[in-house]
Amino acid sequence: GAWRGRSVAIKTLCAATCEPGTQESKDMIKEISLMCRSFATVRHPAIVGFYGICTDGPQPWLIMEYVGGGSLEDYLASQGPDCKPTRRQALAWALDLARGLEYLHSQQPVILHRDIKPGNVFLSASGVVKLGDLGLSRYLSSQTAQAKSMVGTPYYMSPECIRGQPYEWSSDIWSLGCLL
Repeated sequence: GAWRGRSVAIKTLCAATCEPGTQESKDMIKEISLMCRSFATVRHPAIVGFYGICTDGPQPWLIMEYVGGGSLEDYLASQGPDCKPTRRQALAWALDLARGLEYLHSQQPVILHRDIKPGNVFLSASGVVKLGDLGLSRYLSSQTAQAKSMVGTPYYMSPECIRGQPYEWSSDIWSLGCLL
């Protein structure tokens, strides 16, 4: 779709997880709205842009940057089991993702992505990769130097996450290493 002259992707939330109008739905919309206000200031070429949220209908919609090349997961699947990006392309993607993570980790408070995997890496039409789906992200403040909740995709989770131990930004680096 288009929004304010930009090509956008619109993601519907709660569709299968909560009944519109219930207290659960209202609480989720409130939580999502707070999260969205926080991520509205996150701007980096290697992070999928977030533009806003619409909560007027029965279910909230997130309005985000449209990244035309689809996910890395879809790209790899479409190329078949023998798909191997060139060394140059793999290094360019790794650098883009590392720069995006460095940006998230340099924010105050620190933002942990917590779910780095091929399905959350998106390719632009020009081949640039962007980290997306910050839905499981978490802020780390000076009062919470480590997170403890077990979230993410097991194949890409750091050992401390799998063991249910506290973790920090270095867990995102582990996940990026698994992705590469």
